Amino acid sequence: MNSYPTRTLKIKTPAGASPVERRRAAIKSLVENRNELQKLVSAMEKYGGNFAKCIAAALVAADANNRAKLLYSFPEFVEKYGPGGLFNN
Repeated sequence: MNSYPTRTLKIKTPAGASPVERRRAAIKSLVENRNELQKLVSAMEKYGGNFAKCIAAALVAADANNRAKLLYSFPEFVEKYGPGGLFNN
């Protein structure tokens, strides 16, 4: 398994929030904010492998409920390509 440098998600969460709470806040932001979702999808399409590109296409096609399911199922994509992620500047 590759070891990638990680960054802290830049999502407004209460001070002392756990990593799980930060991830949930990031996913909620991506489900509700189409602009943030587009940034995530663009980063996945540009920097991701074949599987990440397929998930990006599914995120675009999904409704809000299925989009949330995908993001909760693959939190590593949120961390890597989402707000504050390694590939999302």
